Amino acid sequence: MTFDDPCGGVLLQVVVRVLEESKEEEVSAAVSHLTALGVDGGHICRLIARLGGVRGLLGVCLEPRLSHVRVAALRALATVCCVVDGIVELEKAGGVEVVAEVLCDEDCLEEERSEAAGVLAQITSPWVENTHRLAALHAHMRPIVAALTDLAKETRSAEIFLLASAALANLTFLDGGCVGAMRAADTARVLLKAAHNNPNISIFTKDQIATVLANLAGSQEAAEEVVAGGGVGVLLALLNTRPAPTHRLPEVATAERVQQKSAIAISRLCRESSVARQVVELGGAERLVRLCKDEQERNHSDAVLVACLAALRKMASSMGSEELRGMDAAELVEPRLLDSFLIYSSRQESYV
Repeated sequence: MTFDDPCGGVLLQVVVRVLEESKEEEVSAAVSHLTALGVDGGHICRLIARLGGVRGLLGVCLEPRLSHVRVAALRALATVCCVVDGIVELEKAGGVEVVAEVLCDEDCLEEERSEAAGVLAQITSPWVENTHRLAALHAHMRPIVAALTDLAKETRSAEIFLLASAALANLTFLDGGCVGAMRAADTARVLLKAAHNNPNISIFTKDQIATVLANLAGSQEAAEEVVAGGGVGVLLALLNTRPAPTHRLPEVATAERVQQKSAIAISRLCRESSVARQVVELGGAERLVRLCKDEQERNHSDAVLVACLAALRKMASSMGSEELRGMDAAELVEPRLLDSFLIYSSRQESYV
């Protein structure tokens, strides 16, 4: 029997009803069951949402006598909200406010706050459609950003730091007010401090930090704070990220994104000539040139190539191209961008 057939739907409806009507031990089992079912795929998550599962899980989060189930209920919400149907139901039921309240409540356990961060990271994922329409999220942007930044600052757990930084990274795609909120919360400095000379930071966490820095660098005021916090050194370290032979495909793709986003951040920071010179002095220009010319170094990624070309051209525009010519970079900064791209693209095609 599957949950696509009528009988399966009835059974799932029974599980959802348990959230609202049954004893504490039965509620705990029902929450765990929904999480396990949701992992099976988006079609199950859509059915859970349609049958009231999101509303039921929010009810568990709000019920004081079920506080010991709150962590599991938030985790189940993050699972179900991997689809648009779940996110829509979450917003209709006032779930964004509920999740924000848990996240911002300093009296809540760190584990509860981290699971709330996980829900926010899920519902703001760039891969999910229409997340920019979450009005409640925009209304609570400043306290949410402040709470996520505090969580990242205070935790000693690498996993919790990843959840907090992922939520912060996703928020930077949603709303211009996020930059102001991050400046107020000193988010850049917290993330830069965590990344500075930290060899144990995971490739996935590097991706989130690079995303935040790249998007903050688009703002003049925020860019100045990134530079003041040691951002150039951190970004050049991220630019040196390479896929390892032991990496699986998701890790290889993430390494490419780290290179790309770091180059984008450097490009945006280099609108100031003083920053461009700092990048040159620290060896960043040489690294950008190598990423352009050595396909293997960027894992044959044309996205990385374009970002590195843009960074080199921004540097040349800010301080002149003379300092770059000594690095054999003339063909990277002087022809049209398309011409430079075609010279070094990994996907050149022959029309002979």
